[in-house]
Amino acid sequence: MRVRDRYPGYIAEGTMSRPCHQCQRLNPAEAAFCFYDGVPLANGSSTNGAASIDFSTWAFPRPFVFPSGEKCHNFLQLALACYRHP
Repeated sequence: MRVRDRYPGYIAEGTMSRPCHQCQRLNPAEAAFCFYDGVPLANGSSTNGAASIDFSTWAFPRPFVFPSGEKCHNFLQLALACYRHP
């Protein structure tokens, strides 16, 4: 049995890993979230000051147009329009 199979948090020596600040387990270098508890991993800086990305205001490549003619240019506008016109 390989060492990796016996220890779930084991990462081979010499590989880069990212520790989870909550459970202290190691995750692969390319991981964005902890494999064990789902906590966001730090990207080289403190997670306390990390800001999330607000995708609701990103513009669509083309506006979404409702049959009434109302145009939505981002997810926030689309969500509000869907709420107004069920």
